[in-house]
Amino acid sequence: MTCIIVLINGNLGADSDFLSSFISRIFYISLAILYIVAALKVLDAFWFNKKAAQ
Repeated sequence: MTCIIVLINGNLGADSDFLSSFISRIFYISLAILYIVAALKVLDAFWFNKKAAQ
């Protein structure tokens, strides 16, 4: 629900270009998701496996 509010909220103005703003926000949210997944994979590879081996 929050993601939908973020996507649509800034695009409700009369002079706003809805489609380009919508696509760029979806792109940035997708990049943030990929960053989080990659960071968790790095943490899992280097941090949690060392603790399990001990």
